[in-house]
Amino acid sequence: MIIHFAIRRGERHGAKQIVRNIVLPGIGMVLTGVLRANLHFDALTYGLIWLTIGIVTLLVLTRALRKRLGVKLDQDGDAAVVTREGAPARS
Repeated sequence: MIIHFAIRRGERHGAKQIVRNIVLPGIGMVLTGVLRANLHFDALTYGLIWLTIGIVTLLVLTRALRKRLGVKLDQDGDAAVVTREGAPARS
């Protein structure tokens, strides 16, 4: 957030933009770091296992990031179906 909005897009003029694009994301980063530092070892282990499963799934679906993923929503806009680009979506 800070890099995208405050640095790349230059949205750091005025108090409102500074708070929204620098201060609040900075507080979020600090709180996330404190939370992770205080997690029980089992929770951290299970979280890392879940992250690994997600990364492996991403690499399989994108063929090692060589293909783009597409997301299709149903008529209500609720359920997302993730597909490889060019592959038909399965329900």
